[in-house]
Amino acid sequence: MKNLKQFAVRAATALFIVLALCTVMAHRIETLLLTEVRTETVPPALKMADGITVVKVSPACIFTNLNGEPCVMLLQRREGPWGTELYVEETQVHIYSEDYDFCVLEGDLSGQTLAVYPSRRLSDDETVRCVLE
Repeated sequence: MKNLKQFAVRAATALFIVLALCTVMAHRIETLLLTEVRTETVPPALKMADGITVVKVSPACIFTNLNGEPCVMLLQRREGPWGTELYVEETQVHIYSEDYDFCVLEGDLSGQTLAVYPSRRLSDDETVRCVLE
């Protein structure tokens, strides 16, 4: 009877350890499957001659939303089940002017971090993983 109780305790302990390891591995796999993005910090805003405040960003920062309108993906932080996580927030923008090197956007987004070059199409409120260049 004593051996049977020890066996049950050892089996339960082993099962608990296996479940804990599976939980940790599932979290690691979930992290690896997140969309990878690079980031770009928006430089300080400029005041145009007509009084409009604008910022210059790379054309890679500009996406098209489901309505076909231009938008940027702002990188934000929030508390998730495993701690702080990064997510993107779709923000519509108005393009003041553009060329091959820069897009000039109306509004003051200076200091914000934008998602650039995602590994796949981004959607609003999607959790992402930053990749260093």
